[in-house]
Amino acid sequence: MIEELLEKFCITRIKNGVSKKENVNIISEYTLNINLNNKSITSLICLPKNLEELTIGYLISEGIIKNLNEITHIEKRLPNFFIQTEKKMDNLDQYLELRSSGCIGIKQTWNQQIKTVESSIKIDIKTIFTVQKIVNEKCVLWKISGGTHSAAAFKESGELIAFFEDVGRHNAVDKIIGHLYLKEIDPTNCLLVTTGRQSAGMVLKAIRAGFPIIISNTAPIVQGVELARKYNVTLICFAREPTFSIYSNEDRINL
Repeated sequence: MIEELLEKFCITRIKNGVSKKENVNIISEYTLNINLNNKSITSLICLPKNLEELTIGYLISEGIIKNLNEITHIEKRLPNFFIQTEKKMDNLDQYLELRSSGCIGIKQTWNQQIKTVESSIKIDIKTIFTVQKIVNEKCVLWKISGGTHSAAAFKESGELIAFFEDVGRHNAVDKIIGHLYLKEIDPTNCLLVTTGRQSAGMVLKAIRAGFPIIISNTAPIVQGVELARKYNVTLICFAREPTFSIYSNEDRINL
């Protein structure tokens, strides 16, 4: 399956001023169209794997639905997913966009009903490094191509629940969210470990899903930190053993 996601190209690599021809693996993209109540609401540029998880996760993390009970019918006719919901969705035009692998829903607003994340979860410092190591080990596509992001969900104990790679960091998180909701696993009891900058869009997805702790190996953005503080999420960035930085709600970490 991995081979289907990659294509080989002959390139010229320059090292110390010396050129050399090499065959390298480059990751491929796929366009997924999501249709809600007979209206196209978004096109996601993604990897063609775990597309049901991506669809469900996107709907939840963008605040379009709150849970699976709102869905009355789901149909897959690739490259399309067709979703029907019980209640009429207002202002669907705000979601209509083509979202690239690096963008958030630019027409989305934050003033919807967003709940503060409540959770009694607490973790040790060792757990932070353990889960980060597991994610690093599982990034197979990234090791081959350098062209993917990753996201994973863990139990409070540090046990892995699910892991996904995608060309977009938002997509990887959406796949995790979709997986948890489809498996009826409560995100408020989980850690979200993800690669990439923790921007407002990334943090907001975690908040809507209900994750109490986000762990990233890279940097936060101001608006991401502000949202984490406002909605009671513990945001940990630059998690690279032996260091990490806590930007909000450090009470969930046993220091």
